[in-house]
Amino acid sequence: MKYIIFLIPFFANAQSIDTIRINMSDGLGGIRVVKYKWSTEVPTNSIIGRTTAGVGVPQILNVASVKTLLGITNVEDVSINTWAGSSNITTLGTISGGIWQGTSVKIPYLDTTSGGVESWVRGLKLRDSMIAVNAATYSVLAHTHTYSSITSNPSTTVGNNLFTLTNPSAITFLRINADNTVTARSAANFKTDLSLTIGTDVQAFDADLTTWAGITPGANVGTFLATPSSANLRSAVTDENGTGAALFNGATTPDFTTGVTIGGAAASGKILKGNGTNFIPSTETYADPGTSGNIMMSDGTNWTSAVMLPSKVASADIAATASATSTTTLFTPTADGMYRISVYMKITTTGTSPVAGPVTITYTDADGSVAQSHVMLLQSVTGTVVTTTVNNSTTTGTVTGTMIVNAKNAVAIRYAIAVSRTFGAGRYTAHFTCERVK
Repeated sequence: MKYIIFLIPFFANAQSIDTIRINMSDGLGGIRVVKYKWSTEVPTNSIIGRTTAGVGVPQILNVASVKTLLGITNVEDVSINTWAGSSNITTLGTISGGIWQGTSVKIPYLDTTSGGVESWVRGLKLRDSMIAVNAATYSVLAHTHTYSSITSNPSTTVGNNLFTLTNPSAITFLRINADNTVTARSAANFKTDLSLTIGTDVQAFDADLTTWAGITPGANVGTFLATPSSANLRSAVTDENGTGAALFNGATTPDFTTGVTIGGAAASGKILKGNGTNFIPSTETYADPGTSGNIMMSDGTNWTSAVMLPSKVASADIAATASATSTTTLFTPTADGMYRISVYMKITTTGTSPVAGPVTITYTDADGSVAQSHVMLLQSVTGTVVTTTVNNSTTTGTVTGTMIVNAKNAVAIRYAIAVSRTFGAGRYTAHFTCERVK
């Protein structure tokens, strides 16, 4: 006999049914219904089951018991559309597409191997934004921009962020800002950013600079430019002549050791002479000065050195004395000629009975080369011709005299003064001159 058993739950106030048997013509022995009765009603949100091991009576199961019975304890009753997520999620599978709309993602949490960060940045799809990396926190930020597209430049790094702007038109420079953003700047704006003033901070363009740049300075030129002295200038040139300081208009002490050559002025005896416009070499010549006291004298064509006649050629002074003056050279002629000797003698201090004189002049005559000795004739203050002083007086004891001799070249003209009587405290002085008169 075969049976199918059905369990039919009844509440406490239900009619009791023990067993229902149904005879079946198909060979099943029939249907047996067994009814179990609970003493309490089933609460809301419960089902009938059994979680206890082994066979036994049914149990009232709550939601948690059903999850345990079914092995789905991790299932939560939430809507995916409204779920805010959980911090307990640690692993995700491969995300093949989508738009990131979350907060900043820090670099340490990205795969940096095999170009991971670079590929990730390239793969981001940001709506009207540009990429910037915070150098302090390593976070990738999205910034709004007005350009049509931005592509990264992986070969160059400025800070942590550098990008190439596509077709920036008249933009010339990119400025990296303090917040790691990039600003396109024109040349004029970039100059302002750098606080550059033409002529003050930078050299204004000049085509001549190209020429100067191609010139290699000669030796010592740099030294002269740094310290422009005459010595450094002389070191910088290669064909200098002489040494010393450079001369300019108004120089007060030019010093040329051997002379200056200006055109034909170097010809013997010629000088520079103004013609109303320039200085030119003179046509006439000028002789050397010759003997001291000579003058320049024209011969009708050139200038020669000549003696100015009469001209003083020598002098001698005898200080106050009571002694005779021995023979002394007054002058040695450099040429035969006429010479005038003058003397002035006087008593300068009165004495007992002082007498100074006579004065003797000796020389060699130019005619025949004969030695000569002459006593000079003197004239007193009264006009009397004498040869000595005549009065013991500082007023009337004065005499003067002159004489002319034709003296021979290279033989000395000499003088001597004798004294007589008693000088006591008396003193005399004498002064001689020699002049060439012919």
